[in-house]
Amino acid sequence: MDVIYIHPYTGAVAPTSCWNDSNGCKAVDAFCGIEAVRDVMVAHGDSAKPMWLTEVGWSTYTGTYGVSEEKQAQYLTDSFTWLSSRPYVTNAFWYAFRNTYWLEDDLSSGEANVGVLRTDYTSKPALTALAALGTTTTDDEPSATSTTTTTVPPTTTTMTTTPKREVPSEPVDPADIPEVRSIDDACPVDVVRHTIFEDVPVGEVHGRAVECLAW
Repeated sequence: MDVIYIHPYTGAVAPTSCWNDSNGCKAVDAFCGIEAVRDVMVAHGDSAKPMWLTEVGWSTYTGTYGVSEEKQAQYLTDSFTWLSSRPYVTNAFWYAFRNTYWLEDDLSSGEANVGVLRTDYTSKPALTALAALGTTTTDDEPSATSTTTTTVPPTTTTMTTTPKREVPSEPVDPADIPEVRSIDDACPVDVVRHTIFEDVPVGEVHGRAVECLAW
């Protein structure tokens, strides 16, 4: 076994809520149940193996386990903030980028409303929360107050930059989205879904994924 993966869904419960089960262990349906899984790994000699969260998220449907769009955004922030102090969780995959389009934003369906975009490509507050994660400074990044002096020979450089497109606030015609072949190229919203956090360590606060979203 090279890696262990789990889906730490909590229904409508916040990722910051933690409780024990009848055996005194952290409950498997609490987000902190991730730590109980880690304890088992350590006890069986698997402490060096990483843990992946191959699905994590909250649905904005109106049923028992749904949350408001505002809470979805808050829970996204809280969950990845919590994960940033658990280095054994090396990868986390938010599920999902866009609502399940064939279910047409049906508010009675949990599966229909898991995205940070609605099916018409308008953004939920969770998209803004996701983008904010990418601006978080990590310990490996230079301080905003640091000063670096570098001396280089005089040179002339011509630089051409292309401004990033804004995240759409109005419906977008899918036909207008350029075709790409990999997540490194552009990550259009109709091909990302399950791969938005692929190979992006939690400790890097998913900057690569956010760059992709802002393309």
